[in-house]
Amino acid sequence: MGGGLMQLVAYGAQDVYLTGNPQITFFKVVYRRHTNFAIECIEQTFNGTADFGRTVTCNIARNGDLITKMYLKIDLEDTIEGNKYSFVRNLGHAVIQNCKVEIGGSKIDEQYGDWLNIWEELAGETSHRRGLDKMIGNTKELRKYSEKKPKYTMYVPMKFWFCRNNGLALPLIALQYHDVRVTFNFLDANQCISTAHNESRTDVRFKDATLLIDYVYLDSEERKRFAQASHEYLIEQLQYTGEESVNTQNDRFRLNFNHPCKALYWALKLGKYSSGENVVCLDDEGNVNSEYFAKVLFLASRANMSPDGCSSEEGMTTNTGLKGLFAALTSDKVIRGHIVSANSSGKVECSLDNVVIIENNITSSQMSQATITALAKGNDDNTDAVAVLKKFARSMRAPGNYGLYVDGTQNPVSSGKLQLNGHDRFATRQGNYFNYVQPYEHWSNTPSDGINCYSFALNPEEHQPSGSCNMSRIDNATLLLNFGEPNAKANDNFAQQWLSDNTVIQIYTVNYNVLRIMSGMGGLAYSN
Repeated sequence: MGGGLMQLVAYGAQDVYLTGNPQITFFKVVYRRHTNFAIECIEQTFNGTADFGRTVTCNIARNGDLITKMYLKIDLEDTIEGNKYSFVRNLGHAVIQNCKVEIGGSKIDEQYGDWLNIWEELAGETSHRRGLDKMIGNTKELRKYSEKKPKYTMYVPMKFWFCRNNGLALPLIALQYHDVRVTFNFLDANQCISTAHNESRTDVRFKDATLLIDYVYLDSEERKRFAQASHEYLIEQLQYTGEESVNTQNDRFRLNFNHPCKALYWALKLGKYSSGENVVCLDDEGNVNSEYFAKVLFLASRANMSPDGCSSEEGMTTNTGLKGLFAALTSDKVIRGHIVSANSSGKVECSLDNVVIIENNITSSQMSQATITALAKGNDDNTDAVAVLKKFARSMRAPGNYGLYVDGTQNPVSSGKLQLNGHDRFATRQGNYFNYVQPYEHWSNTPSDGINCYSFALNPEEHQPSGSCNMSRIDNATLLLNFGEPNAKANDNFAQQWLSDNTVIQIYTVNYNVLRIMSGMGGLAYSN
């Protein structure tokens, strides 16, 4: 008897639970027939001129019966040679301040660029990440610090309820008396680029912007049913109460949310990484670079080194009088290096290529606190050392940095808990529980440091309900958070060191609601 037949006849009582009275076979395919349809992507234009800092609206044309996928297409104008600049990471998300969908003049859902970034971190398909980076402008050519940029086209995928699920396609054919309108509010250009100290660009603009929408065409019988019947859709909405300032190490945040909510999301945005503070840790590729940072500080600490250089004798010594230069670094012995060469006249060029670092003990914490303001503290702004720092300084714009440190690492939330009507929903948990454990349990990906979440649902990514908390029935929901730096000896001065006036927290939730479409009009079944 062959081995396969031996396995086949080795059948006992336990196998009844697996193969007794079988209902399927793996060796004959089964399929179901579907209704006849066709999909076409049609470009829609905005009313008015789309550009950085502007608000534009698109009235969705009735070119088809339903609409599903939607992409914001942005054509960036090429720029001529001028002051060096670079675009921020994930430009396609960063440029969107907010976008909303209205039916018959009533807002149905509103989303934000930061939310699109957070959602992709948690639920985006990693197998498509390379393509998504190209689509949203997260490329080397846009992030590179250069005098000019080529033309570039971005395709930013929208995440409204009808975009994420074909079964929730919006039936334009059933909205005979209500128009569908999509509005975008774009950030200013200076909030999307990084430039040298006290420099700017005025020629960074859109060449054009449109919406690419997938229209679905139905066969005559199904089209008739869609047009005449009433519809009820269980949709998902995003709730966001706006940015809240954070300037203390322990804080409470009131959650003014409604409806059955699937999950909570929160992230801190430190002001020093989003308000254009000048730093010297960004290299020519737009990356946070410890080696680059060390070379700048090494040059600035040479005696009498100016942006134009210094003598070879001075270039080999440390200007120990610049105590303020290393105030943010605790010690002036964290960097050791050598000047490579001097010219025939004994002049040392003030260039990063002229420095070799042989020891670099800079930590992410030190590098994060070492802004130009902090490095120059205690020194005259006209000193040569400060001038050298400013030569290599760039404005810090990192809208996708939710971490404590400048390189995006370390969750600034040290612990937290949720209270419902004064009762603890769960005991105080460490920040890493919300940053790592919750995503591990409920989402597809582990997000970047600083993106925190808590799920009421088993599967918050899926449309199928699997748990929620009805915030409409909760009178007082409060999120209590503690912020801090790990392994610090004392966090008494944490707020002073890290929480600037521009530091904010963003708190989101995704809720269920019902969209009713009948008699040619549409609206929500439940209001806030």
